[in-house]
Amino acid sequence: MSGENMETSKRYLDNALTYIAAAETLDGNDPVAAKHFIAPTLLLTGFAVELFLKAVVLRDRKGATTESIRKEFGHKLYKLWNSEEAKPIRDQSVHVVTQVHQDLSSTYVPPENRLPNNPDFIPNLARPLPKPKRLNPS
Repeated sequence: MSGENMETSKRYLDNALTYIAAAETLDGNDPVAAKHFIAPTLLLTGFAVELFLKAVVLRDRKGATTESIRKEFGHKLYKLWNSEEAKPIRDQSVHVVTQVHQDLSSTYVPPENRLPNNPDFIPNLARPLPKPKRLNPS
């Protein structure tokens, strides 16, 4: 891999970590407040996954460039996920998901912690946001 690809790959990984940190900040420790940020949190997480997978492809594919990756994959996570370079990640993910599923299936989730079927539970998705007020009206 060329030095330029390594630097770009590292930059992608750094940006992916930044998006994850932002998503974690939005998620926060307050489950009531966090429900308002479900959509932006998922969007930031998706950006992070995309950058992470692009970094892996750029690092591991011989002759790959940022332009060739952009043309081949665009923003299609499923294509990135199914790339040959992502196979080790897929294999590890299956192991992790299997373990998480076993852990979750052995625990009880009380009703107050379950997502209700009420559209008001996810206000950012169920109804439009209020129009923001200008701080310095002209």
